[in-house]
Amino acid sequence: MKLNLPWKRLTPEEWLGLGDGHLRNAEIDQAFRCYQQAVSRRPDFGEAWRHSGVLLGIAGQYLSAIRALEEAIKIEARDTTSWRLKGFLLFRLNRFEEALACFDRTIALDGGDFHAWYWRGLALQALGREEERIEAAFGEAERRSR
Repeated sequence: MKLNLPWKRLTPEEWLGLGDGHLRNAEIDQAFRCYQQAVSRRPDFGEAWRHSGVLLGIAGQYLSAIRALEEAIKIEARDTTSWRLKGFLLFRLNRFEEALACFDRTIALDGGDFHAWYWRGLALQALGREEERIEAAFGEAERRSR
């Protein structure tokens, strides 16, 4: 007898939504399985890769999270959220130069991304480039005042 299981027919977008619901309920394992279902059904689903990256980052699996975000970026090269999150995770791993490159890429795509500017400053500070950090902060403040 063959069972007709409705979740077998879910679209990648529905799997993503189901995963988001599990994540809101702090059901991490279930959320991850849903995101995996989404990307297995549609490997070019950048948003599902990004959500997987976020979830893996929350779970402290930074290297796996970075790989998932890199998949999202391959699919959607202008995805500022994935660039910024990748930078944050690299920062957490003390890979400050790589993190800085991600924040710079985010800012190049969206100069108004406050979080990217903030983390860029922290990366510069961690690299001992204090003067450059201060100049960048003043430049951003001036840009915002216009």
